[in-house]
Amino acid sequence: MNIGSIHGAQPFAALPLYAASKGAIESLTRQLCVEYGGFGIRINTVAPGAVNTPMTTGSDLERVEDVLRVAADLSPMNRVSSADEVASVINFLLSAEAVGFNGAIVRMDNGMAATGRNR
Repeated sequence: MNIGSIHGAQPFAALPLYAASKGAIESLTRQLCVEYGGFGIRINTVAPGAVNTPMTTGSDLERVEDVLRVAADLSPMNRVSSADEVASVINFLLSAEAVGFNGAIVRMDNGMAATGRNR
């Protein structure tokens, strides 16, 4: 299981190295799927959009609500995911119920990539 980001598919200004690293995770996921799928090893990536974590909100507690509102505005669902929501997708992908998922990039971005908005 790899953890990517919407940045692997959706460019955001001033974050080229972060975007490149997330794009590399997506490519690595596909490559490892090809290399190890024949052994029954599944490799997938969860690529979240905005998630309510300290990385998203920063350390300025007075600005948290503003930061989350701006992040939510980037998605058609007008929301930010929780870490628990990301964990539930990971748990599913690791389960026997997800046996057909291999080499998948699961974007759980509340529709951010569909909009093309990046700030």
